[in-house]
Amino acid sequence: MFKILITDKRLNAGDVSLYLKGGADLDSKQEKTNPNYLEPMAWMNALKLSRHKFGRETHQFYAELPDTMQRHDKEWQEFLNKNDPEIDNVPCEF
Repeated sequence: MFKILITDKRLNAGDVSLYLKGGADLDSKQEKTNPNYLEPMAWMNALKLSRHKFGRETHQFYAELPDTMQRHDKEWQEFLNKNDPEIDNVPCEF
């Protein structure tokens, strides 16, 4: 499926790498401190996502995600602790 999306120019190799590796290549000691309600790897994934430009995009769509998560940590913690967060609204726009 990835090959089809890459051939169709909907994804690029960087998009696939983000999906497969997330923030595994980031050094947590060099990054912003993660919120206490998130596992360190989840925070690294959020940071990596915030720095990524998808496909042919010219901007980083999720650039504000880490700062928003830190500024509104109570709302994000409640959202992420829900049994089914996928059916609820994201706490704050980013």
